Amino acid sequence: MSDAGSSKRSGGSERAVRIARALAILLIGLALMMALTAADRALRLGLFRNPLTLQLAAAADAVFQEPVDRGQVQLDLGGTPVVIDMPLRYERSVAVVLILELDQMRAECERTIAHLKTLDYLEAEPEQQEADAARIASLWDAAQQRLAGAITLEPERARTVLAALGWPWIGDEAEALTANALDLHFAVRPAALRTIRPDAWHSILTEAEGERPWPEVAAHLARRYRLNEGQLRALQAHLCRTDVARAFHSPNALRQAQRSLQRYAALTPAQVQTVLAMAGALELLDGGKFAFPPLIDLLEREPSLGLPLLHECVRRTGVRGQAERAAAELGGPASADAEDTLIALGSFGADAVQAALAHGLISSAAERVQAAIGASWPGGAALEVLGNDPALWRRWYGQARQVL
Repeated sequence: MSDAGSSKRSGGSERAVRIARALAILLIGLALMMALTAADRALRLGLFRNPLTLQLAAAADAVFQEPVDRGQVQLDLGGTPVVIDMPLRYERSVAVVLILELDQMRAECERTIAHLKTLDYLEAEPEQQEADAARIASLWDAAQQRLAGAITLEPERARTVLAALGWPWIGDEAEALTANALDLHFAVRPAALRTIRPDAWHSILTEAEGERPWPEVAAHLARRYRLNEGQLRALQAHLCRTDVARAFHSPNALRQAQRSLQRYAALTPAQVQTVLAMAGALELLDGGKFAFPPLIDLLEREPSLGLPLLHECVRRTGVRGQAERAAAELGGPASADAEDTLIALGSFGADAVQAALAHGLISSAAERVQAAIGASWPGGAALEVLGNDPALWRRWYGQARQVL
């Protein structure tokens, strides 16, 4: 009996030792992982990156790359024809400025569509609806012209590319718009294709995404499903939009987006990369505060690309508005939190406090904030202080991220 009891106690103690060892190994592993993560963040090694970080980094890479299409020009040199290869470049800095302009136009277009749909619902006077429809058509036409001029496209392909860049599908007959024929956003199924039965729609998508050349597929779809030219173009735009929207989620998705732009919009490789650069800029701006690190890296690689996108990111994340709201809280019940926010926002906080003082704010808290920011940052407007210096932007984001 005593031997059996001793054996049980021995077995129990061995299990306890094994459990203790396993727990110790687990704790050591967790501690090492935390240390590696902290070192990765501090040294910016990029060892541990979440999916959003990878997605935004891929978008920044797309903005930075500047491919060249090869073209040929024939010259007559002393009666002898000579063919010379000429590079066809699409300047990335021009593409970045263009996509910012186009996105502002797209936002106005969507607001106008929403207003037109409201007027239609309220059965407003036709004249009111016609004014909105005319504005939508004007924005659509102007955007086509700007894009076509920048990357050398005819109107039909420009319309497909606009859809790929997030525009609602307006179609070929913009002058005959109605509220029912428009989507507020680029929908799961465009308005021109809503009449197709769900089972037929699934079959259409499957056949459209096959390997046969698009002209053959389009002819087949027109015969089998009785799609007209307008519906086929809406389908092309829809397929482009769907693939470009997820282009930066993975390398395979990026390749699929490239294929779609070549297949449905008939773009050259350099045009494809330019469109994906513009899509990458939009992806970054949609990343909110998480876009600051890749944009600062882009600023370091090419200031002409990174700086306008950084300024737009500041605008879209509402940094100035946040600073102004915090300045309005100085001297009030939430003054302590407001001071912390303003100090963290650096020169943007200083700008907001200066504006509040100019409008009559009297508070010792404002003086404390000004002194704290002045000890860390030089005077001047925030964007001028940060300039195009990546180190200053990184320093600003390092302290501002806690309150953004």
